[in-house]
Amino acid sequence: MLEIFCDWFEGKWTNNMQVMHNPRAAAYVHVLHERTGPNTFHCSYRYNKAKTPYREYDCAIFHNDGEIIVKSDSAELTFHLENGCFRHRSSESGINLIEREIYLGQDHYHVMDKCTDPDGNIIWGLEGNEFFWFDKVL
Repeated sequence: MLEIFCDWFEGKWTNNMQVMHNPRAAAYVHVLHERTGPNTFHCSYRYNKAKTPYREYDCAIFHNDGEIIVKSDSAELTFHLENGCFRHRSSESGINLIEREIYLGQDHYHVMDKCTDPDGNIIWGLEGNEFFWFDKVL
């Protein structure tokens, strides 16, 4: 299961189709998950035409009792295999509310990653519970 997750996670992703269908729904983003070791990755997210990423991190991926754990310096995400894809869902509250829901398949990576302040104003992420719909391009 770990090998399958890592193989699916690795690669270049874009939400080009999402942006072409509805340009106002989401920014055009390029995602790169570069394998740096058997179960480690360097991940970067950048807006189309931007020279530098807006988000960049290194992570390690582990298998633990039927779960896949993706661990970076800032987060630890737990994935379960459901209906042919890996799924993560979490909600963290502190000063702000951070909600994440992620689906990883062989050729799709759907991400809802949103932070709102106590008044419900979006700090980052898409409005409502909209997802970034990334497709694998390489």
